[in-house]
Amino acid sequence: MNLLEKLFSSDDFMPHGHCYLWEPSIVRLHVISDGLIAAAYLTIPVTLIYIARKRKDLPFDWIFACFSIFILACGASHALEIWTLWHPTYWLTGVVKAITATASLVTAGLLVKLIPQLLAIPSPSLLKERTAELSHVEREFRHTFEGAAVGIVHVDPAGPFLRVNPRFCEISGYSETELVGSPFSALAHPDDLAVELEGVRQLMSGEKSSFTMEKRLKKKKGGIIWIHLTASSVRGDDGSISYLAGFIEDISARKEAEETVRQSETRLRTLIESVKDYAIVSLDLEGHITSWNTGAGNIKGYTAQEIIGQHFSRFYPQEDIDRGKPDMELKMATEAGRFENENWRLRKDGTRFWANVIIAALRDESGHLYGYSKITRDMTERKRTEDEIEKLALVAKETDNAIVCTDSKGLIEWVNDGFTRLTGYALDEIKGRKPGSFLQGPKTSKETVRLLHERLVEARNVQVEILNYSKAGKEYWVSVRIQPVHDSAGQLKGFFAINADITQRLNDEKNERRTQRLESMGTLAGGVAHDLNNSLAPILMLCEVLRMKYPKDTAMIETVESSAQRGAGMVRQLLTFAKGSEGERISLDPGQMLRELENLMTSTFPKNIRLLVKQDASLPAVLGDPTQLHQVLLNLCVNARDAMPNGGTLTLKASFREIDAAFAASIPEAKPGRYVALRVQDSGTGIPASVLERIFDPFFTTKGPDKGTGLGLSTVIGIIRGHGGFMQVYSQPGEGTTFIAYLPINAAAVSAMQPAHETAKFHGDGGTILVVDDEPAVRMAASVVLQRLNFKVLTATDGEDGLVKVAQNKDLLVAIITDLHMPQMDGLAFVRALRHVLPEIPVIVASGRLEDSIAGDFKAMNVTARLDKPFTEAQLSAMLQGLLAPA
Repeated sequence: MNLLEKLFSSDDFMPHGHCYLWEPSIVRLHVISDGLIAAAYLTIPVTLIYIARKRKDLPFDWIFACFSIFILACGASHALEIWTLWHPTYWLTGVVKAITATASLVTAGLLVKLIPQLLAIPSPSLLKERTAELSHVEREFRHTFEGAAVGIVHVDPAGPFLRVNPRFCEISGYSETELVGSPFSALAHPDDLAVELEGVRQLMSGEKSSFTMEKRLKKKKGGIIWIHLTASSVRGDDGSISYLAGFIEDISARKEAEETVRQSETRLRTLIESVKDYAIVSLDLEGHITSWNTGAGNIKGYTAQEIIGQHFSRFYPQEDIDRGKPDMELKMATEAGRFENENWRLRKDGTRFWANVIIAALRDESGHLYGYSKITRDMTERKRTEDEIEKLALVAKETDNAIVCTDSKGLIEWVNDGFTRLTGYALDEIKGRKPGSFLQGPKTSKETVRLLHERLVEARNVQVEILNYSKAGKEYWVSVRIQPVHDSAGQLKGFFAINADITQRLNDEKNERRTQRLESMGTLAGGVAHDLNNSLAPILMLCEVLRMKYPKDTAMIETVESSAQRGAGMVRQLLTFAKGSEGERISLDPGQMLRELENLMTSTFPKNIRLLVKQDASLPAVLGDPTQLHQVLLNLCVNARDAMPNGGTLTLKASFREIDAAFAASIPEAKPGRYVALRVQDSGTGIPASVLERIFDPFFTTKGPDKGTGLGLSTVIGIIRGHGGFMQVYSQPGEGTTFIAYLPINAAAVSAMQPAHETAKFHGDGGTILVVDDEPAVRMAASVVLQRLNFKVLTATDGEDGLVKVAQNKDLLVAIITDLHMPQMDGLAFVRALRHVLPEIPVIVASGRLEDSIAGDFKAMNVTARLDKPFTEAQLSAMLQGLLAPA
């Protein structure tokens, strides 16, 4: 208190108190005012310093410093005003004022420079606008942050999450509340944490502004997922790191796919390396080898070290390299994407192997070609097997035997051409069917069928002879041998059957048995005839005696004598049948025999039978018994008369025929040589097939007991055989019958004749001729002869089959030879249909008989060429020469 009193006492005032009039009240006023001003000045810098420290983001901090110095100086000058009232240190006051003046000048100067920036400070309305804009940007940022398709996190540099978006919560399985404030490392996989922390360290140190990595993330409910993390640092205005931003993408599906691909590639590499039978290599764009598997080494003999980097053309033979095949194959693979071929390739030791090669072009996702893959397989054994199979197939194709392959159920899978030729069935008609379903018929032995079925069920070998039926309905016999086929494991795969046509053999055996039977019966007939002669001779001798002794019983005696004479005639026929020709053999003119027979028949045969007699000019003579040969012709003519009860045409013809070996083989008992053919042809009722094979049997007859003995035809064939000849018969029910007796010509008479000039045989130029005939023997003989004449041959079993062959081969055919009488479609109907397809092709009609009316029908279709069966090679050659040789 004393101090205050002393301080404000006017007694102690300093001299400049004169300025205050030494008035204590004025002094007090100035002291109090200066004290208050000094205190206020001191408070203002403290406030400015506090604001500057708290708002480091505010600009103009240097202005704050200048204002603080200036205000402090001003406050100090006011404090000195009080001090100088008692202590007249005016120099100090001057210094302080000088400092204040300097600070004020500097501050004023800086403030002037700051005016533009101060003017740039937004007004409240502008500030409101900016605030609205900032709010909009913040909402957009929040929308983007919240709705982003990837996870977004903000992490404090110290480690905890600051904020997370919903997508990251979905990825991790945690809620936002659970994540915010927890360290990011808690979700990291231990194996990835070190790498992630190193990335954070680089961000914090400024070595990197961002980093990316693929890492594993632990989910809330267990399990691990793969994420792709992109992290960056976000810095404040002062350059310090405010937080770390992370962008997270769930790549688990991609990782699974990559792992699947990796495993597939691993398995593929393992598989490729484990493949021993395929050479699998990779090539670059120029064809150099870039990879080589174990199979490639096994097949080609090179190690990977020897071959990688080499050009793949070194596996090609030199002739292929000279032709540019390697480059050509790469080009084709490039253009088509894939090239496949089979050809010869080379091994390291120079040996060749047959290779199947596939070259594929390799392209990336954009379609850019980056190389080739090449797969090679050694097919040498397969080719050798195929070559052998091809040879076997050719044998199977060319053989006359019918070959059938079936599956294990007996269903047809394949047949050869021999089967089609024998049965008339093509593969596409019967594939998938059982042979027995269409080959067996009413006369097929059921016991044989049962045996076949039992053996096939047991998968055993079986061989039988069985009667089958062709597509045309014709019967034929085959010897069938069936062999089961098993695979390497012993499983039944199917059956292999070979069918040999034994129809001709059985017919030959039947003919042989019939001949033996006839010979036996002939021997028996000879003995019977001898005894009958001994019995009939007394009767005939006593008839005249009885007539003289009993003149009233002449009629009865004549009946006995007539019966005895008839019996004697039968005896003579039996003797002729038993012993053959026994009379004197002389040189006979066949034409004269026909003329004598013509005179006899003209006067004795019914008028409703038209008689035609024809003969070749300059016929050679035959050596024979005139009585017996007259009996032959007479018997045949009488049979012809009986076959035409309502009249018809009877044709007698004598012609010269030369039979060669090929045609003789198709005619029972025939031998090659020169013959005179005596033809007796009627237009009568014909003979059924069931009867035709027995007509030469002794005592067989279809006539009533009062019209025939059954010895006529057996006597005829006995006489002809006795003369060294043979017989042929052609007949169709309702179409008449033709008998042809072949008698060898008189060799002495021929030798005495002027030798005829032999015309050279005509040879074709390799063209194809179709032979249509229902007789296998005729087809076989015609094929042999035509092949000898340099023609290719196709055969058909009837007219329908012939039309099929014509449709399939019409561009190859040069001529057609057809039979007249055939089942299904005869020769006339066949030629009518043929003329619609091939109107100009030459046609030859081959028949045992051809009536004038039918000949006229053929002539109307421009078919005049005719061959009488059986014809010789020379006759066929001459006929073809006339049709095919250039004029």
